Amino acid sequence: MKYLVSSIVMVTVLAACGSKDEKKADSQPLTNIEVKSVGELTIGYYDLEKIPTEFVFYKETQMKLESEGAALEKELMRWQEEGTRAQNQLQQGAQAQTLTDNQMIALQNKIRNCETKIMQIQRDKLEPFQQKSYELNQVLANKIDAYGRVFSQENGLKLFLSYQIGGGVTFIDSTFNMTNQFIAFMNAREKELNND
Repeated sequence: MKYLVSSIVMVTVLAACGSKDEKKADSQPLTNIEVKSVGELTIGYYDLEKIPTEFVFYKETQMKLESEGAALEKELMRWQEEGTRAQNQLQQGAQAQTLTDNQMIALQNKIRNCETKIMQIQRDKLEPFQQKSYELNQVLANKIDAYGRVFSQENGLKLFLSYQIGGGVTFIDSTFNMTNQFIAFMNAREKELNND
């Protein structure tokens, strides 16, 4: 029994000593980091944040979507405001007891009509608009991907990245920046497509 207790104490002491040494090793800064060369890798990148402001297809698509979205929002707001007005009139009239039974019924019908219109707009217009917006964003992503492949091939790039703050690439030297060339390339290709 005496040997068992001694063995347990010894193992505990060794384990504690070992973990302190490991902690010291982990906290020391790395001084010899080996940087590996990958040969003559041709790299380029484009700034993703410039696409919305400079890629013509993107700007035109977003303007159309924003215009349609604003019109839908305006239509919904009109029916919501009308329903709210009718609700307020009904409440005030009921509290003051100034409404006839026919006026109360008319206001209740107006409220139901507004609610029905709102549901119809959401079902018949808002849901298709959201689907259209999703599909256009997919088209945009596919265009950028396809143009990126062709641009890379035509310019001999083996690696072409999209860069944005907070994205997957923390730093890349600005000498590899091909944003302006890539956007000009995409705009030229889009112009060719529109002329055909």
